[in-house]
Amino acid sequence: MMACASLLIICSCDQHKYPWGKDTVALFGDGRFQVGRIYDDHKEIHDLYDIEKQMTIIYEVYSFQQDGNMVYAYGRTENDKYYVSLNYVTGEYSKYTSIEQAPAEIRSHLSKLSTNPTLPH
Repeated sequence: MMACASLLIICSCDQHKYPWGKDTVALFGDGRFQVGRIYDDHKEIHDLYDIEKQMTIIYEVYSFQQDGNMVYAYGRTENDKYYVSLNYVTGEYSKYTSIEQAPAEIRSHLSKLSTNPTLPH
């Protein structure tokens, strides 16, 4: 019985500075950067958000993937579509309107992203 209580306490401890919210789809590192579910004109979409700065990086995320400390994403903000490379440990990110604008070492990651809205709703 004591072992179960200890396990429950250990499992319930949140290791994130910024915890999961009810609309969080994915979070990275300490939770500062999250993909969350939002609604736009009654349509469910997903955004990439910086919780610490209270800033949207991508308004509508079409696809994303994590590799180590990096998150690669594709989506749109208003009428602009772009790729993002985000280092969630340093908090630095870059936006590119095409894969060719990105540094050569990350192009293969960006080329794997879908450019059509593919996240589940």
